[in-house]
Amino acid sequence: MRDYVTEFPCLNNLIGGYFHQDWRSHGETADEVVIFYCQMERHENRRGAVADIDRLLSQTETEDQLADALQQLGCAYRVRGVEESIRSWLRHIRSLVKSSFEDEH
Repeated sequence: MRDYVTEFPCLNNLIGGYFHQDWRSHGETADEVVIFYCQMERHENRRGAVADIDRLLSQTETEDQLADALQQLGCAYRVRGVEESIRSWLRHIRSLVKSSFEDEH
C-alpha cells in the first residue's frame, strides 16, 4: 500500500491539519479553510503543498486512487457529492494556495 502521508508531507499538513474531522472550526466552506491555511502557514509550506498536489495529480489516474490518498491523509471533508470530482477539487485548492503566495510579491 502506498504511503501518501510520507510521500506528500506538505499536502498531509494541509489535508490532515485543516480538513480533519473538525474542519469547520477553520471555516464554513472548504475555500474558507484553505484561506485560513494560507494565513497560518509559512510560504515554503504552501509552496510544498502546491508541489505535492501537482505530483499527486500526475501520479494518480483514478478517482478511487485520489480517494485513497485523501483518506490516508486524514481528510474528513466529503469531496464526493459536494465537488465535481476529487481531481477538480484538488486543482481548485492548488489554485487558491498558489494565488496566496503570488499575492505576496
